Parts: sequence; structure tokens; C-alpha cells
Amino acid sequence: MEKQINELPAKAQLQRRVVRLIIICAVLLILNNQLTPDLNWGLWITAGLGFSLILDIIDYIFIKRNTKKENNGEK
Repeated sequence: MEKQINELPAKAQLQRRVVRLIIICAVLLILNNQLTPDLNWGLWITAGLGFSLILDIIDYIFIKRNTKKENNGEK
């Protein structure tokens, strides 16, 4: 399955990662509110995952830009 995921275009991989992180963050925030409403550990984890997502988007932008340059014959 991982081989199939790695063969997807960069945009599809990014979309998949965004959806997965949104689901993970939502579940963590719900668990945080239900189990320990006085602690904010879910917010810190969500912030870390959000930062990871921002870095993934930056990677996607650079991959897309470099792919365009290679397709135009530039190096």
C-alpha cells in the first residue's frame, strides 16, 4: 500500500495528508474535552500537527516549482 501511495502525484499525497491530519486533530480535541477538560494537551498536539502540515505544504510548493523547471528543460 505504501508503494501505491508514493506513486501518487504530489498534490494527491498532500491532500491525503491534509485529510488525515484534520481527522487526527478533531479526534484528539474531542478526546481532550471528554477525558481531561481542564488540561490542554490536545491543543499542543494539534498545534504540532498543524505546523507539520504547513511544512508539508511548503514541500509541495517546492516540488511543484522544481517539476515545472525540469519540464521546461531548466536545471
